[in-house]
Amino acid sequence: NAPSQDLGRSTRLVQVVPSQPASPGRCGEGLIMGNDSSKEKPSAEAALSESGATEKEEEAPKPPQPQEEDPVPAPPLLPVPLRRQSTASGAQPSILLALRQLERDADKLRNAGLSAFTFTLGIANLLLSAFLFGAMGHSFWLVYGVQGLLIIGYRVAKSLERSRTSGVNVMWYFADFCWMCNFLFVASSSILSLEVIAGADGATFSAKYPMFGLLAAVLAVGPLGWSVVVLNNALVLHDINNYSATFIHLWPPWTMLAIRWNRQAVFETYPGHFDGFAILDGVSTWSLFLIGVRFYVVWWAGFTLWMVVWGRFQSPEKTGRDTVYLDLLRSTPAMRSLCGIRKDHVIDDAAKVAPVLKYMTFHAVSIVASFAFGAFCLTFPPEVVHAPFCVFILGVAVFNGGKRYEYYLTQKEIKALKKLIKEEFPEQKQKEKGL
Repeated sequence: NAPSQDLGRSTRLVQVVPSQPASPGRCGEGLIMGNDSSKEKPSAEAALSESGATEKEEEAPKPPQPQEEDPVPAPPLLPVPLRRQSTASGAQPSILLALRQLERDADKLRNAGLSAFTFTLGIANLLLSAFLFGAMGHSFWLVYGVQGLLIIGYRVAKSLERSRTSGVNVMWYFADFCWMCNFLFVASSSILSLEVIAGADGATFSAKYPMFGLLAAVLAVGPLGWSVVVLNNALVLHDINNYSATFIHLWPPWTMLAIRWNRQAVFETYPGHFDGFAILDGVSTWSLFLIGVRFYVVWWAGFTLWMVVWGRFQSPEKTGRDTVYLDLLRSTPAMRSLCGIRKDHVIDDAAKVAPVLKYMTFHAVSIVASFAFGAFCLTFPPEVVHAPFCVFILGVAVFNGGKRYEYYLTQKEIKALKKLIKEEFPEQKQKEKGL
């Protein structure tokens, strides 16, 4: 009977161990009561009983556990396709696609003129202009004349090159009113410079056209100055397109301020060459307004006729020519809404007569309103309205330039990569809504 008792005792010990751990005393009791042979080599019946108990324990039903709610997964930082593998359609690895997009954007910036040299040149021009404005304000019109020849001349040359290489003629941009005014200013500055160098006295340009000085002043402080605000001109130092567009609108008001602020020194240094400014104090606000409006009407009538007959049909896609009119409609939603242009049908809608007339009417109302401000500004001493206005538009141009560089550094590449994702991985369009 002893072996059977030992077997039964060992079996009960095995049944107790899986379900509840034995205390140290209980475990010691089992070791004493068991014989040595069972410890060294368990019998076949004990092994069978142990395996049976284990199977029963495994088969025993477990109490139902409360199911935990799945936590809401955090949205991924990047879409699924952005990984180092090819898509099912055989697209290239995503990292290479992103790299090529960055390289394309870098090439665009370089083609626009971005380099250490152009940036340094832009900064140097600003510093030199500020220094000469303060050091020799009575001769700042010479500074504008030289800079105009260089900056506007370079812009025209780049536009010619672009027209040849791209196949799109952009030279019609220079038919715009602001460009025509600056061509006139640069030409008159060149004539005045030659007269000063030659020592001409009597039959000067100013003596022949005494009202030209008044016209230049009201044009500079009126339409050109306000164009900085309306067109969001930006002092982007490396881009000749942006820089020249800002130059033709920002420099003329400052040049007129320099002449008005140092008027006596101008008359003494260049006698007989600025007679138009000598009569500025005796001209009424209404007369100044009419001088500007009459000049504008001549341009407006010719340009509107050209637009209705020929200009409205021009587009890079159809004729290989571009205009300021079409460029504004494409880039400015407010202008499209004003002219009744549909976003997806800009070229077709822009070729109609009604949008052209709406555009030219808006242009006329804006310019005439700016003439009213310019005439009002010129009837006061320069430090009252003219100087604060120049500081204001300079601040606008600098701020817009800062926003442009902020866009280049923090947003441009992100937008480009988002667009790339949508183009290369259309199957992930729904997953990318959070981007």
